[in-house]
Amino acid sequence: MKQILLSLAMIMTAGGAFAQDVDVTPSKYKYADKEVCQEAIDGFVTGSNIAAPCDELIKEKYNNGMFIVAGGQFGNTAQPYAKDLQAGTSIVDLGGEVGKVLCINGANSKFNEKYNVKFPQCTGTLNWFNFNWFMDPKNTPTISGKEVSDATRNIRVRVVLNVYSNKPDEAANIINAAYMVSNQGNVMPAESNKATAVAITTGEFIERYADDDSPVLDDNENYIYDPTKWMVYEWDTYCQTPVDEQTGVPLRLKMEMNQGNLAGCTVFIKEVSFTKLGSDAKRIEGNKRSKTFQTLKQAVATGINSINASASNGVKEIYTLNGTRVNTGTQLSQGLYIVKEGGKTTKMVIK
Repeated sequence: MKQILLSLAMIMTAGGAFAQDVDVTPSKYKYADKEVCQEAIDGFVTGSNIAAPCDELIKEKYNNGMFIVAGGQFGNTAQPYAKDLQAGTSIVDLGGEVGKVLCINGANSKFNEKYNVKFPQCTGTLNWFNFNWFMDPKNTPTISGKEVSDATRNIRVRVVLNVYSNKPDEAANIINAAYMVSNQGNVMPAESNKATAVAITTGEFIERYADDDSPVLDDNENYIYDPTKWMVYEWDTYCQTPVDEQTGVPLRLKMEMNQGNLAGCTVFIKEVSFTKLGSDAKRIEGNKRSKTFQTLKQAVATGINSINASASNGVKEIYTLNGTRVNTGTQLSQGLYIVKEGGKTTKMVIK
């Protein structure tokens, strides 16, 4: 009897382990753990796609992740467009509940000016391009066979982001599409680059009234950017590998950027992750995109917003309660501060 119970317990334990989701995200994309600095783009490729088989591109350089840019006139690091984009691509610390994120700061974005920071910015006028985050070639979950259903999609793609825009607009794409692409350049699943809600607009990061979800407008009837509104953008995919040919590995996340709108925007990406789904995981149907929102407070935006709301014109000076002046651009931690501006003194709380 004991032997039977022990065997059952082992089977249940093994089944439970099998059903668990497993994080298969390369460490390069764990931005919360990285140092604040310019984020190196690992390579530049001319054209809308990476030549198949794309794993040839990363064989020599792959190191726990590979971050590649493809696009018009982005041939190599010597190209002006490559230099212009790299100049504004960095890891910054927004503090508060957000912490460190990947930042792509458009050349004409007024985020630095508005929030009194000095985040690196792109230079020049960018040509069209897309970002590519490669999965681990040795750790890409696969399925075999030709028949694929929602239930067999075993990879969850997740991006958590926030977008500042000089002028948010519900019709202005900042990301035209985000989808997975195979080693052979095939969209996985097919046509998922044309899925409903695949685009992300700058207007999705505006303040809204809690009671009816209608947008909050300023005195000039313009939308208002919400720095606490972080989109969780998710969908499910798979990597198909026929027995006779490894056509799928590795997959990569391809994100088509709208370079025209990016010029006046700052894109913050808190998370890019890939999860191997357990057998019991609830799938996202078909090619649909799930868009939900988290409320996360930034120390940068929260603090400067409080200053702008309470102080008059003049030079801002921020002090701790013990009288120490805070240097310009410092990330403010939680606590109480004294703000002096235009001959007036106010208190500011960072929560």
